[in-house]
Amino acid sequence: MRKAVLISAAVLLLLEAVAIAAVNWVMGIVVDHQNMSLGGADPDLMSLGTWIAGGVFGLFLVAICVRLFLAAFRERALGRLGRALVITGIFVNAVVGMIAVGIIGWEVFAFAMVELGLLVLSLMVAGEDEAPVEPLDSSAPPGPAADAAA
Repeated sequence: MRKAVLISAAVLLLLEAVAIAAVNWVMGIVVDHQNMSLGGADPDLMSLGTWIAGGVFGLFLVAICVRLFLAAFRERALGRLGRALVITGIFVNAVVGMIAVGIIGWEVFAFAMVELGLLVLSLMVAGEDEAPVEPLDSSAPPGPAADAAA
């Protein structure tokens, strides 16, 4: 189940990354063709900023996707960086879901919430690696006295 959750979350994140980068690309083209100034801002800089923001956001989502794929195929924990990326991705998906309700519609909100749930579940199932438990030395009594004797 762990591998299926991690791969599902990674695939949905990859789809989301492509969709967000594509939407920002189209928005940049629209702003570029518009040739209107918004509060005195240069339209060329606004379109460039939109393209850069879409690329950075897409790369961020792809980085989370890669960490999830690595955790799934190596059958290891996410690690500190992976956990931080997934937690940040959870927050970002919550914000995207809130924005999607008002602007795009309930279908995109549902997709974002499914992705949010998969990210939370992947954080839960891909916990820390368990350290091997060493057997106690049967000749020494347990407790602080054993530490003092050693």
